[in-house]
Order: sequence, then structure tokens, then C-alpha cells
Amino acid sequence: MNRLIIAFLIMFLTVVSASSAFAADTAKPFEIDGSFALAKGPDDFNSARSVNFGVGYTLTSVSENLQVRVDLSYFKFYYGNSRTLIYERMPVTVSGRYYFPITDRLKAFAQAGLEKSYDAKDRYLFIDMIGTENRTSLGFSPGGGIDFAINPTFSFFALGRFHVITDQYFSMQVGSAVHF
Repeated sequence: MNRLIIAFLIMFLTVVSASSAFAADTAKPFEIDGSFALAKGPDDFNSARSVNFGVGYTLTSVSENLQVRVDLSYFKFYYGNSRTLIYERMPVTVSGRYYFPITDRLKAFAQAGLEKSYDAKDRYLFIDMIGTENRTSLGFSPGGGIDFAINPTFSFFALGRFHVITDQYFSMQVGSAVHF
């Protein structure tokens, strides 16, 4: 299933990028991105892989380097060496991203936002019985990264974020974005 998602995302971004590779070099305020992440597990839970999606809009009336965005992720952590206890986390983050141009194609950025996470965490109730605790948590998500533009429509990025929330964790993302 994960390979199918990866293949679809790569095909989609390649087609969109190729179809607009010869577009004029004008500011493109909208961005849709997809990425893959690795997150350090909270508490005694192992690391998890994730697929992430984001949408951004550059506030050109304020600054050509300021972007507001919404990101959606899904993490599934396992406890220790067993796959018995599971911790599923789906954070939705509303944030601001500020770009620091290094060259025409390469930009560093700082990002910070509010994160609302929908969690389902398994716990042992008795010797063999497992119960699931469902909750919603609110937190803060600062981070930073780099963005490399292939052309005005397509870019690659890397991002590291701290998730300062109940059961804190750290995630690293690598992905691509389409600008229009």
C-alpha cells in the first residue's frame, strides 16, 4: 500500500511539473506538497514512518518570503519489539513559514505553528487485555528546513520539526512541492 502511494505521488508531481516546466518565471503563491517522514517515537514507542500532505499560500501583500500553511500527517508507532501496543497520531498543523533566500533556487526556512493531534494510544489494562485511549491534544510545532527549486513550478524540500505536545516527538520530512 505504501509503495502504491509513493508511486502515485511521484507520477502526479512529475506530470504536473512537466506540464508547466516552461511556464513564465512569475511568482506562484500556491503550493501543494507531499512528503515522507520519519519520527522518533514518544515514550517507549519506536520510530514511525509517515506520509504527509501540505497546502501553502504566500502572503505576497506582506512579504514574498512569508507563507501560511496547513499540514496533515499520520504516524503509527509500535511499542518496543512487539506490535501489540500501537500509538496512532494524526496531527493537523496550521503554521507560518518564512523563507531566507540563499541563491535563486535554494532557500532556507523557519516554520512554527499550532498543532492539533488526534490520538489513539493502546495500554495494558490487565495481563492480556488492551484498552485504547482516544484523545485530542494541542501543541506547538517549531522547525526549519531547506527548499530547492527545480523550476518555477516544482521543488524538493527537507524539514525537521519538534512537536511540543503531550507525548512529545521529533520528525524529519523529505518531499516535493508543486507551485501554481
